[in-house]
Amino acid sequence: GITDSWDEIVETLQGAPDSTDTELGGYMREFESRVRHDMDEIYTRLDDEQTEQQ
Repeated sequence: GITDSWDEIVETLQGAPDSTDTELGGYMREFESRVRHDMDEIYTRLDDEQTEQQ
């Protein structure tokens, strides 16, 4: 989930040597992609739940 993704990225960054802006940008794009995917999944589940209740 979102929390796991964030924790994984933080652990990776803490254990990594000084990174370049390019590497950091890559980590941030990956994190953004994971968050967007998780949010899409949450909204899909909410929409499905609303549809079932109607």
